[in-house]
Amino acid sequence: MHCYRCGIALREDERHLRRKIQTGELVRHEPGRRSRPTASRYGLRVVCARCARLIDFGSGRLELVENLKLALAMAVLIAMGLFALLTR
Repeated sequence: MHCYRCGIALREDERHLRRKIQTGELVRHEPGRRSRPTASRYGLRVVCARCARLIDFGSGRLELVENLKLALAMAVLIAMGLFALLTR
């Protein structure tokens, strides 16, 4: 068995990790317009431990960005509230 992402051979005694990976994409070509992806296909595939860590890190990074946006919005609201209280 091989890693779907990097192709490295996996040992039989090694734990097989499965991750959701994009396996295909439908691109619509329209004359006179830019080609753009219209649909993506995903599937569970076996990957090596290194690729699994990279995939998990990528999804965790997106979650971190969303949490940082929320924290920044809350900090701005608190700062606006404090400013309103101090300028009375």
